[in-house]
Amino acid sequence: MISKTNNFIFIHIKKSAGNSLTERLLQYCEDKKKTKIDKFDGLESVELENSYGLKKHATCQDWVDKIGAATFSDYFVFTVIRNPWDRMISHFIHQRKWKFNTDDFDPLKFEEWLEAIPTAEQYIFYANPKTTVFFKQPALPGSNYYLRFENLADDWQTLCNLLGLAHQPLEHRNRGDHLDYRTYYTEKSYQKVWNRCRWEIEFFQYRF
Repeated sequence: MISKTNNFIFIHIKKSAGNSLTERLLQYCEDKKKTKIDKFDGLESVELENSYGLKKHATCQDWVDKIGAATFSDYFVFTVIRNPWDRMISHFIHQRKWKFNTDDFDPLKFEEWLEAIPTAEQYIFYANPKTTVFFKQPALPGSNYYLRFENLADDWQTLCNLLGLAHQPLEHRNRGDHLDYRTYYTEKSYQKVWNRCRWEIEFFQYRF
């Protein structure tokens, strides 16, 4: 999502509260809602479109390719990060329900699925040179920001203050329905997430 008026770009990592933020940010953005499917109610049933042809899960690399690194660097860029072991379970169960209309959890299919699913690193880095626009402790307007899924309400308040947006509490959109993520893991699937997501686990100091 992009706001030229408020000078920000939102990078929407799947299953990281992106729909909740989208609902609040749409009023400031160029992006428009586009009907996609009829499997969920409200915001979950739409895709977004903008004049750049980028969709709601566009990565930093997608934006750099469209507008150039120099222009991209002029924007305040933010995202929501989430414990990858938790996010992968939420994403997998969501896809099973959406694509196959089933709530069952198949450990073997989960292990196969983990081979190709995008990591946070793929969303927020861009190439030549490999660069991330997010800093560990952003403090001032003009520095870029990440919100933690695990501390979403407080971080959303901070973001609104940084961008000068009217604060409204977030609604929980596209809510998943599953047990504690730890109950689904085998040693093999645990290790697969560690191997694929090691950068974000270490950088954001996540623990299983």
